Amino acid sequence: MTTTIDPGPPKLTAARPGRRDRPPMAKSLPYLPSVVLLPLIVLPLVFLLFGSLRSAPPGQAGSWTLENFRLAFSGDFPRLLFNSFQIGAGSAVVAFVIGTVLALATTRYRVPGARILDPLIVMPAYVPAFLGAIAWTFLLSPDIGALNTLLRAIGLPAFNVYSMKGIILVSGLYGAPVAYLYIRPALLAFDAALEESARVFGATSWRALARVVLPVIKPALLSAFVILFITGFGEFAVPGILGTNAGISVISTQVLVLTTVSIPSQPGAAAVLGLFLGVVSAALVILSNRLTRGRTYVTVSGRMSSAPSRGRGPARWLLFGFSLLYVLVGLVLPLLVLVIGSLQPYLSPTLQSGWTLSNYRDVADYPGAAGAITNSILLSILSALACCVIAVALGWIIVRKGGWAGRAVDSIASMPIAMPHIVFGLSLVWIWVGLALPIYGTRWIILLAYIGMFLPFVVRASVAAFQQIDISLEEAARVNGAGGARTVRKIVVPLLVPAMAAAATIVMYHAMREVSASLLLYSPGNQVMPVAIWDLFGNGIFGELFALAVINVAVIFLIVGAGNLVTRKYIRST
Repeated sequence: MTTTIDPGPPKLTAARPGRRDRPPMAKSLPYLPSVVLLPLIVLPLVFLLFGSLRSAPPGQAGSWTLENFRLAFSGDFPRLLFNSFQIGAGSAVVAFVIGTVLALATTRYRVPGARILDPLIVMPAYVPAFLGAIAWTFLLSPDIGALNTLLRAIGLPAFNVYSMKGIILVSGLYGAPVAYLYIRPALLAFDAALEESARVFGATSWRALARVVLPVIKPALLSAFVILFITGFGEFAVPGILGTNAGISVISTQVLVLTTVSIPSQPGAAAVLGLFLGVVSAALVILSNRLTRGRTYVTVSGRMSSAPSRGRGPARWLLFGFSLLYVLVGLVLPLLVLVIGSLQPYLSPTLQSGWTLSNYRDVADYPGAAGAITNSILLSILSALACCVIAVALGWIIVRKGGWAGRAVDSIASMPIAMPHIVFGLSLVWIWVGLALPIYGTRWIILLAYIGMFLPFVVRASVAAFQQIDISLEEAARVNGAGGARTVRKIVVPLLVPAMAAAATIVMYHAMREVSASLLLYSPGNQVMPVAIWDLFGNGIFGELFALAVINVAVIFLIVGAGNLVTRKYIRST
């Protein structure tokens, strides 16, 4: 007798088409959002290279030529290069040292009030550097500077802010928060057991710091210094404010001169200088990545102890005093100058000119000032929204699709990090004037500049957020019948909101303080606040300047405060 076992009905599985079954169009659809990078980043850079090889300005017929390279690299170029290098290296050293000391003060030494000092140390980054430079002209002007008056009164030599040292000092002051934000997280993530082991074997706290802690956080230190040097090398605003009286020009200010001041203008030579700045910056980023490639800096593991607290000793109090001094010099004094100047009929070191609110009323009457406030707020909001939408799509490609296409999208989206803003603005001039489309001369070209320049910040936040979202959550939603759109709306977007809210805040406050690209792209009636303030400074109208500057800084602080509040409330509710 033969027994047979009935296997039952065959199991049915959902048909899952393989890669060969998909039509070519379906394969390419997921990568379609990356096309937006062409007009935002790729084509402007291509047109900038195109402009460096043309004999005519944008939008005009011309011929191919190398004359622009001769014009750009002759004459004063060696002096411009030397000045740019001095400011880049000097300001990077100043900012790096200040940022590193502040990070050690709030993490390794836990100075009194570290939790309060932490946001105060970051706040100078929210003050536009060119506004800080304007404020310091009234604090350290050789003749009437309030601090120089005090220095002379106590028998100390005055400091001339209209000098290379002044430019380096002011640039370094406003670059210090960048170094702090790079180095502080690395110190917080450092496993204190490594330092404690060095102490057990007889190393002093300073030797352990120099031989153990700092070498292990080398990637953060190197990244901070490279970014600071790139920023200083392409710095426009501070040399533009402080270098004029001292006859100090740099490559970035020369780009503006060749484009808007020279008669006739030389946009081709300006394009060559812009390419030079971009190539140097990109080379430094690549060099930084290669210096840390192939080495292990892992300190975060399953067993990890928190950073030790240096609660005793004079070093803790010295660092506390240094932190307070930085907050005073980098934040309090410049803001006091702006506020006091906005409340006086004319700025007086002795405050004897009286007090008034007329400067704020006069801002409304100054041509273009009221529209500049509206444009700045509108463009900052729109650029933040656009960057978030684009970055979510690009982040999905980079993390979920991966491969060579994901790496290519990531690399292209990160390009503007290595480009000074004035170079990016110049590239937009070449593409949108050259294509003769109705964008140049409107405020929408400024919006395109903001989106392109600040998109990398949001893409990095988007990539980090996608990497933290387990793909099994999306798969579970689809198994339970949710379509792709519903899965994104119900699962992915809510998990991305905190990261995108923080990134949108960064974009908005950067847009509110950007001046160099805006100076190249604005047209009458389409100013933004930084451009209006720059014009007021050039015309010597300081009452309205200070009033508009206070409004600008106030809006930035409101944006940052609102962004932080929204993020915290959302995190608590989820």
